[in-house]
Amino acid sequence: MTLDFEKLKKTNTIYRSLLAGKLVSPENIEVIHHRTRDMEIPVLRDKKSRVIFLKEAFEQRFYTQSGDGGDLEAETHLTDTTDGGVVRSKKLKDEDRRIEQFLPSIKGKSVCDFGTGHGFFLDLCVGVASQVSGVELRVGCVNDIQLRLGDSVSVQPSLKDFEQPFDTVTMFHVLEHLENQQGHLDSAYKALKRGGAIIIEVPHAEDFLLEKMALEAFYDFSFWSEHLILHTRTTIHYFLQAAGFIDIKIFPFQRFGYANHLHWLRHGKPGGHDIYNDIPSNEFDQSYREFLCQHNWSDTLIATARRP
Repeated sequence: MTLDFEKLKKTNTIYRSLLAGKLVSPENIEVIHHRTRDMEIPVLRDKKSRVIFLKEAFEQRFYTQSGDGGDLEAETHLTDTTDGGVVRSKKLKDEDRRIEQFLPSIKGKSVCDFGTGHGFFLDLCVGVASQVSGVELRVGCVNDIQLRLGDSVSVQPSLKDFEQPFDTVTMFHVLEHLENQQGHLDSAYKALKRGGAIIIEVPHAEDFLLEKMALEAFYDFSFWSEHLILHTRTTIHYFLQAAGFIDIKIFPFQRFGYANHLHWLRHGKPGGHDIYNDIPSNEFDQSYREFLCQHNWSDTLIATARRP
């Protein structure tokens, strides 16, 4: 496939911003997959920086104000019980992990979860944070949150709609969906108090199954029209620094372990962490995850930074 880089520069906001930051160059860009899992959109990678991005960014279909709350990546649900309690599915371990992992930035703080979806993270923040807010466009999601949490949280369509700044803004697997990376990080910066923190979690472009295995089935599964960019440490650091953040720390995190990868390599399908969950010991699985992180092959990057 021949790429028209002049046209790409005019039409692709992410490519333009990466080019401005000298994070990509035309001579280093290659097509690594000819389509996403849902659309005929070529997937590009810079051979030097390893950042991955889509050739085209179509109008988003899921993360819009008219959205009903559904999306292709829905992995979690809440079920109300007869006594008014909430049963969380086992797939909500990420939410529990985040509360524990980032507790110093949440406990007793005013927190806003940007792109909160159905508000699962907000559920766990209530009673821990001093004030709990979320940003979400999808009406279905907002209705779900209001039904469960009522006046204990505030949900608005943008950060600009809140009158008071926050101690902490979180963005968990959100940034990769946004075409204007810099604009949204600028808004997050302005929404924070002086000394406030931002916490970001994104898929990693140098994921082991992408970078080392180049697994075709994983390409077919992972590349999605709503995932406009897969970051590297360098690219996410650049955008945070450009927004004015300081004390930027970026570290790898492995969400899925050995059993998940075993199933991908054997069958080319997800779900191995459920199917083969009795194969690795906890010690082995932890060692495997640490090995991937040490070699920068993690499936996830976590970035923290502070507004001066």
